[in-house]
Amino acid sequence: MSSRFLPILLAAVWLAGCPVAPPPDEAPSWGEVLALPPDQAWERTREWPEEERALKQFELLRQWADLERWIAVSAWLPEFDASALDPAQRGQLRLIQAQALLHGGEELAALTALSTLPDNDPVLKLRARIYDQLGDPENALRVRLGLAARPGDAGERDAQHRQAWGKLLAMSRTNLQAWRDRTGDATWQGWLELALLARPDAPRSISPKTKLEEWKQRHEGHPAFRWLPALAAAFERLEPDLRKLAALIPVSGDFAPIGRAIRAGIETGMRQHSGNVPELRIYDTGDPSQTPTDLYRQAVADGAQRIIGPFDKDAVTRLVRTGELPVDTISLNYLDTYSKAPGTLYQFGLLPEDEAAQAAERALAEGRRAAVVFAPAGTWGQRLDRAFTERFEAGGGTVRGHGFYFANASDHAAKIKDILKLSEGEIRRQKLEEVLGREVISRPTRRQDIDMVFLASSPHNARLFKPQLDFYYAGDLPLYATSHIYTGTPSPLQDQDLEGTLFCDIPLVLDDQLRAKLGQTLDVRRLPRFAALGADAYLLAMNLDYLKAYPEAALDGWTGGLSLRGDRRVFRALDWARFTGGRPLPAPEPERGAVAPRYRTQD
Repeated sequence: MSSRFLPILLAAVWLAGCPVAPPPDEAPSWGEVLALPPDQAWERTREWPEEERALKQFELLRQWADLERWIAVSAWLPEFDASALDPAQRGQLRLIQAQALLHGGEELAALTALSTLPDNDPVLKLRARIYDQLGDPENALRVRLGLAARPGDAGERDAQHRQAWGKLLAMSRTNLQAWRDRTGDATWQGWLELALLARPDAPRSISPKTKLEEWKQRHEGHPAFRWLPALAAAFERLEPDLRKLAALIPVSGDFAPIGRAIRAGIETGMRQHSGNVPELRIYDTGDPSQTPTDLYRQAVADGAQRIIGPFDKDAVTRLVRTGELPVDTISLNYLDTYSKAPGTLYQFGLLPEDEAAQAAERALAEGRRAAVVFAPAGTWGQRLDRAFTERFEAGGGTVRGHGFYFANASDHAAKIKDILKLSEGEIRRQKLEEVLGREVISRPTRRQDIDMVFLASSPHNARLFKPQLDFYYAGDLPLYATSHIYTGTPSPLQDQDLEGTLFCDIPLVLDDQLRAKLGQTLDVRRLPRFAALGADAYLLAMNLDYLKAYPEAALDGWTGGLSLRGDRRVFRALDWARFTGGRPLPAPEPERGAVAPRYRTQD
């Protein structure tokens, strides 16, 4: 090769190894934009040519919506100029806007965003979700059943029907009856009557199948006829073939009063049951000569088809450690959350954490967003504090203070003043007096960055706390509590100090008519909540197949609305009451977001 070409060749090699900068006006690739954080991604879209920019930004918003990056959608949608979009694209953008509003908790604004769109399937599905989140089951069901009745893909329509049917079964019997009685629409009345017939907790004088035939005669041509073959399976589960039932409970020893109350509840449930009642056999876990595990094996050997118990948490844990449980078992206590449960164990009990979590949900529904918590020092108080805090903060609230008090103290003033930051005001006053050399008269003020108080307490301590909260300038803050502040027996003179306090409790305790059905034995009067536990354990035992088949369904129980979660733990939806004149009176359902937060951010 001639030496005169060597410099050219070397220059070419050198140039090949150097990065070449893109032209300054070159637009970024789509993959580069999607990989960036939202704020940087939106800025990069500005580098596209003007004639492409709007469509690229629209596509970016769609991609974020598909990935459920709603914060990014909400942040950049207001900056988007939709004038270049065609009508179909503008409709898609409006749907994305409604989805972002729903995820941001602005349900009414989301409904408004949908109001200009045609009632196609995506719009109707989103509208049903909005009604769900608004706590409006009636309108949600109307939309879903309307979807199920539309022409189109049979599989999609059946899916909508199953979802709507599950929502109907999740409603309480009382709400279904009230809706049925006030509706003037024959079609809706037919749906509601059918849902009432399909409930296993409904009173029955004749068989469910006979009731279904009567319904068909009254509602000939009803839209539900299309799904009656599938619905018939629900009616079959209302009459389980359960002949032998065992209960592992303490009827002797230290826990005998609790065991007797549970037994009374089970027997009450059997008396209330209108179908075939199984033979019940009690196995005494209070007898030290046999372990609960031995008794469980004996019950299985005796032919038990379903087992209630044990009641003791350690006994449940030891039973699970023995291996698989051969029959469906409804324990009366819960394993630790990290323990693995066999597929035949259904955990049920009076779990205080459920009550604390529901107190958080109630407060959020009423517009509360900043709380302080008072709970007794120790494991129990820490559990309730954690349960309330986790649920409250998951829903967008903030817990700004945790006051752990001594349960045996006769005065909680110091703890209350510390959490309400009254002591800080006193320190400032003292310092000011030192500077001025004279007495300073000032009215103490509590912290202003909270809008509620949650209290985990016994009745005795609650009666101390509420007056002291009032005295230390927190009387205007709503007080939420669990059932543990109420003895279960009306005591107007003692409970007048709890005036205005809102608390959750089981239906049995708050409903005198329901309580009368449970009997008036000494153990039941003293331990009504455990009697209700026994009655609901029987209700669950008789309707376990139904709940497994319809995961969204709920039973009207003595301890609350009973539903089965995916981990086979039974959830209790509790009733709410407010102390008025020293007596607990039913508290109406909250109006969602009706109360605006009344606090300021404290520096």
